[in-house]
Amino acid sequence: MNRRRLLSIIVTFGVGGGGIFLAFLIDQGIIEVGEEAAVSGTVSRQSRRFQFDVTAGEDIFIEIRETDERGSRGTFTLSDPDGTEVESGRLSPTGTTHETHHATQTGTYALEADPQRSELRVSVSVTDPEA
Repeated sequence: MNRRRLLSIIVTFGVGGGGIFLAFLIDQGIIEVGEEAAVSGTVSRQSRRFQFDVTAGEDIFIEIRETDERGSRGTFTLSDPDGTEVESGRLSPTGTTHETHHATQTGTYALEADPQRSELRVSVSVTDPEA
């Protein structure tokens, strides 16, 4: 099953269920997020912005893990090259948040992660679903 087909199946589950299903597939190794992250880093108790280049049609996989188990419900925002917010939400209370976005524009995307009082490990991978 190719990634585009799998992502269309995930979308039919809805945002919440699809995200959980996608996280399961990634954790089980059924879907491999790109070998090298477009960006990665640690965010500690203050907001941090990550920028990375994407080509229209590519998939953006975001993984945010809480590393200090403080249980903070921080937030994240993904913006497209125009600065339009395309994904956002609160971080998962389970300690790991997975999000996927299909890029419709070529350019520099930005992910802002606000951990509130926690420390986070952020990793963003960009893959071509046709590969």
